[in-house]
Amino acid sequence: MKKIFILFISSFLIFNYFACSQSSVKAKKETTEKITMIQNKQNGIEIIPIAEMKEVDELKNFIKIEKTDVKIKSLVFAELEKYKSDIEKIDLVQISKWAKKEMDNYKLDKNFYKNLEVRDFYKFDKKYALNIKSISLPVHNPLVKRFLYIIPIYDFEKKKIDKIYVTIRGYVEE
Repeated sequence: MKKIFILFISSFLIFNYFACSQSSVKAKKETTEKITMIQNKQNGIEIIPIAEMKEVDELKNFIKIEKTDVKIKSLVFAELEKYKSDIEKIDLVQISKWAKKEMDNYKLDKNFYKNLEVRDFYKFDKKYALNIKSISLPVHNPLVKRFLYIIPIYDFEKKKIDKIYVTIRGYVEE
């Protein structure tokens, strides 16, 4: 009985070791995806593309606030306008997980900035994050809806945007 127990424990430990090592290799591979970050050297911020439907790790520290702070929203929107041309430079095919073929020759509409809708509002210390939905993007299936999302991180003490995440999110209509 002792031998069976030891064999069972040994097998369990070996299995978990290989399972963990495989998942860490996969995680490392995903984090080293080559996604080009845009540096706005003039204003000292980063514009960070995030692969479609991936979460923004930094937001894990933030707390979702139910009511949008109108003052913060207007400050963020006013400053966000400075970075329109930087956001336009993001290679959306590079961050697209689906509809790569449909996105191949797609150029971000110059009016993407005119259709912004705050979907979620977050706070962490003196920083705020807005999850902003923008224009619709090409799709690979007529039941799928895809949108550009812009997630600026605004530092209230510094009165400026620290960084801007750009991603694609979508859903399937039924």
